[in-house]
Amino acid sequence: MQVWRRHPWLLRGLALLVALLGAVMPALLAPQAVSGFEDRVADWAWRLGARDAPERRVVLVDIDERSLAEIGPWPWSRATMAELSLRLAASGARVQAFDIAFPDERPGDGQLREAWRGAPAVVAQVLSIDPGVTPAVGEVDLASAVPACPSFAPRSFGYYGTAATLLQAHPVGGHITPRVGSDGVVREVPALICHQGHARPSLALAILWRAAQPDPAGHPAALPLPDWAWHDMTEASPYPPGLAPAAWLTSASLPGLRVPLDGQGNLRVPFALARQAMLSVSAADIIKGRADLDLLAGAMVIVGATAFGVGDTVATPLAPVAAGLEVHAQALVGLLDQRIPYTPGHWPLAQGLAPATARQLALQTFFGAAKLALESGEEPAVLRQRVTSRGGTTERGIAALETGAVKSAVGQAVDAARRRSAELGDELGRLA
Repeated sequence: MQVWRRHPWLLRGLALLVALLGAVMPALLAPQAVSGFEDRVADWAWRLGARDAPERRVVLVDIDERSLAEIGPWPWSRATMAELSLRLAASGARVQAFDIAFPDERPGDGQLREAWRGAPAVVAQVLSIDPGVTPAVGEVDLASAVPACPSFAPRSFGYYGTAATLLQAHPVGGHITPRVGSDGVVREVPALICHQGHARPSLALAILWRAAQPDPAGHPAALPLPDWAWHDMTEASPYPPGLAPAAWLTSASLPGLRVPLDGQGNLRVPFALARQAMLSVSAADIIKGRADLDLLAGAMVIVGATAFGVGDTVATPLAPVAAGLEVHAQALVGLLDQRIPYTPGHWPLAQGLAPATARQLALQTFFGAAKLALESGEEPAVLRQRVTSRGGTTERGIAALETGAVKSAVGQAVDAARRRSAELGDELGRLA
């Protein structure tokens, strides 16, 4: 009796797993290479699919070259920043967020403090997650942070905070620390960073949360504590079976919002908006009273710099050189649309298998499939066909592989290796 007749259950299991191995094995055996490839493919997809429709919910106030020429060189006085804040408040901006740190005390701090007292202000703070970088400048206001830390949040080793005088206005704080990929591209931001036992949200999360709060009518100290809550795969998941992220955030202030995160607590930034689709207004036009303030009414405004040598410059999937405020703006738009991309926490198999179990299963499957083919004397394709039920799981899995052109890709890989082998043979022949 043939082996496949004696062990039909084994063949069915092997057939299903073999159908998955083409997608699973690279992720198990070379995860860094697969991750890098996925990043490059995702970058290409963002560039190809970025939408051009104008975005009006989020507006950038740009300290650009023209602003420096008209208002003066950077850094601007606190009195000038106070004037900018007052004009943004007069425009009816829903939130005015500063992608600028104000860590040291300076003349005019009292003016800026009073401007922020009557405004829904969010201020940037830089938290170092590198143990070799340990600054301690200004103060980090723990009153606007969550008084606990999730296990996945990176720890802060240093900071550029906010001047104590400015903190008297009780602005909401948000960190602007990115995750920089091995290729130098920013694709992720830590959603929360743990500083002195408190979780500080990213600038985009802080802006969104502040926008959801009632206007305290000039009494920002009346704001409640941020109510971000974190969850992981040990809890009941609101996501479809097998598709839950490693972790996610919710907020009682933002019912229905779920922010998916990876196992390191990173929020993957969706670069879904073409750069030219973001409305940008020169800071000089606002300060000089030339801007159409109706454009800012009800908008979440992010003040930042694109002028050379002023703001931070990063590489993104959309551009090799971009202002850091673009990262925060893209993240905020993704949060508003509730379209934050993520990889399911149980990937690659998405079936609840631990990584070590998945790896062992894949390796043993290869071994068992090869052994069975050798002992039975049958072609692998024949063995697979005999256990593929019409409309069953194996048929569906194979169809997905064929849709993904896996057979063609394997053929191209074999052909490329064959041609390279011939080239190497020619090279060695010339050396002989």
